[in-house]
This record gives sequence, structure tokens and C-alpha cells, in this order.
Amino acid sequence: MPARRLSTGFALTTALLVGACASNPTERAELACPPVQIAVPADRLGHNNDKGELRFVAVMDELISNCRQDEDNLEVEITFTLSAERGPAFDEDLVDLTYFLATVDPNREIIDKQILGVQLDLGDDKAVGSLSETVTLRLPASTEASGANYNLYLGFQPDQQPRQQDAGTTTPSASSANQKSVASVPKAVQTGTVRLAEDGAVEIVFALNSSALPSGAVDQLGALMQRLDKTRRYVLRVQTSLDSKARVAGASSEETERYNMWLAERRAKRVEEWLLSNKNGVIFSVDPSIVDNDRSRRVRIEPVPIG
Repeated sequence: MPARRLSTGFALTTALLVGACASNPTERAELACPPVQIAVPADRLGHNNDKGELRFVAVMDELISNCRQDEDNLEVEITFTLSAERGPAFDEDLVDLTYFLATVDPNREIIDKQILGVQLDLGDDKAVGSLSETVTLRLPASTEASGANYNLYLGFQPDQQPRQQDAGTTTPSASSANQKSVASVPKAVQTGTVRLAEDGAVEIVFALNSSALPSGAVDQLGALMQRLDKTRRYVLRVQTSLDSKARVAGASSEETERYNMWLAERRAKRVEEWLLSNKNGVIFSVDPSIVDNDRSRRVRIEPVPIG
């Protein structure tokens, strides 16, 4: 899907480069880049039919953002992953998802909110579908407030239609409906961590409701493969915890358990795929397992020599 290009109806101020002494008054200023976050619990969505039966569970994760300056404007490019799992009551090929991109000012007021829509393919009885979505937001400059004091939030918007777009570009107005107080804006998804255990195992703690490898995970996994003796054989035990905090609003305990298992399996699969694609001459097999009732969101990779 091509990237969506959006514009806002408000403006950011410019901030001079650190260390600049204004020796050149015409020197172009740098625009501060606003942080981009996925809102919790709007990062997941459970959808039921009229009988209360689960149709699908959707997850938003793997957020990456970049900024670039063009003349007196700032473009924020946001890329993230949308995934959906087929529920027992889903009998269609396409999942319709609606999400929002909200801009919050220093007073924690929503000054711009855009509603966008996308479809995920679950045809041919696929259990899970996913896609990478890219949105580019163009922010004009003025003298009102620093861009770093603003925050951009993404999340699912249930039961709303996306706004009409003209040739892939939307320029919304800051209507009164969007001027809602967000004094308690949900926290960003935790970023996840990785560490080397005393016994040599690598322990990856994933962000809440995410299966993206956190920063540093690839380096630690690569170092693990470097340490292993290429003249021996190994079993890599991949132990994955069930995230009991990953609740789905409105879903039954059975449906929530299915979601938790799905998320745990996605995390284990991400680790296993990386290991199998980066063997570095090491001979090993993977032994996956699930640790029940563990809220750590952890995947532990332990090498065990067998010969």
C-alpha cells in the first residue's frame, strides 16, 4: 500500500541548532521532531458480531518514525504494523480496520485528529493477516510552540468511518469535535529490553502487545551465535511467557487466552526466524516451549550442547 501523505491545520515553531551563535541570521533553523507513540489500550481491538461472538482481534505494533525538514516544514514519516487474527465468528475475506492519528499540544489538548481506514486480507481461511502501513504527516512552521512539545498518538478507532481523501492527501480542519481534553493520555507502549543472563542465556522482554524485537536484541542474539562452538551441536531452548496483561476489552476469558497464546507464539516465531536466518555456521535445532502464567513478556534463549 502506498504511503499516505497528510497535512495538519496547525503550525510548529522552529528551534535553532544547539551551539549556533546566530552569526548568520539567514541560517535555516531546525524543526524539533515530535515524539510518536501508540496509545494503550487503543493498540488492540476485539470485534464481536451481534451475538457477542468474536469475529477478530487486531493489534497495532512495530512503530518506527523518522523526521525530515523541507524548507519551513517538517515531515514525520510513521511506519507501523497492523495485524488481525481470525475469530470463530469471522466468515469474510477482508477485515476493515479504522485507526486515528492524533496531535496533542503542550496543554495536552487534541488539536488535530485524523481517521483513516485500511483492509486486511484473511481470505482462503488464513488465521492471521498483517500489513505494514506508512503515513507521512506534514507540519508547517510558525512561532507558537516547539515541535518537541507536541506528541503524535496512533490507535484503533472503533466504529468510525475514515475521512474522505483526495488523491491520497488529507487536510483536516481543527473542528470543535477534535478539541477534546486528554489530560490522561494513555502511556506509550513500553519499549522492551534485552539482557544476558548469568548462565549465558539471552532474555528478551518484549514491549506490551508487541512481537517486534526490541532495540539491542539482534546484537545480543548475534553475540550468542558468535560464542557457540562451531564444532559442537546445540539445542536452543526458546521459552516464551504468556502475557496475562494483554487483555482484550469485551472479550471472554477464553478469547483473551487465545489472544495471549497467539501473541506469545508470534514472539517465539520472530526469535526462531532470526536464529535460523543467522546460523553463522553453528549446528543447532530449536526447542520451543510456553511458560504459563508468566507476566514478564519474556522470551529466553538458552543454548544446550548435545554433542
